[in-house]
Amino acid sequence: FSYTPKDDEVVLHVPDDYMHHVYKTRAAHRWGAEQGFDYTFKCDTDTYTVLERLVSSDFSQHDYSGKVGESPERGRFVSGGCGRWLSKKADQLIVNEPVTFWAEDGWIGTIMKKHGIEAHHSDRYVDAPFFPQKDNDIISVHLSCTPDIYETKMMYEMHRQLHA
Repeated sequence: FSYTPKDDEVVLHVPDDYMHHVYKTRAAHRWGAEQGFDYTFKCDTDTYTVLERLVSSDFSQHDYSGKVGESPERGRFVSGGCGRWLSKKADQLIVNEPVTFWAEDGWIGTIMKKHGIEAHHSDRYVDAPFFPQKDNDIISVHLSCTPDIYETKMMYEMHRQLHA
């Protein structure tokens, strides 16, 4: 490992590839718990987030919140792409759990269900083609939308449109 992190960066010693995404998520939440954070927000790198809206949202009223989805094998879970909040209580439940599923959002959903923590849905976390705009209260958008491929310029364009 040859990268020297900047002062505001944290490097987790977990492989940085898609196959280890769940391990990286667990390590990030473990780090947050070790720092004593009351809440942790995790979103993907292809997610545009309006920070002012994020910090003023009702996240502190729930242990597990974001955009709720459902799958036959996992039940209700909070989607990881557009962002998910976990309380300190919820973080503590996942930090030492074995990885049992390839998708981090499904894995966390299974753990929350096992411990009786309900997923709280908010319409303010979305997937493209919906976007934060001046006249709505959307907090974040997951810009990747299959079959389209995410490009960094999409992030810049989102910011430009919101702040024009």
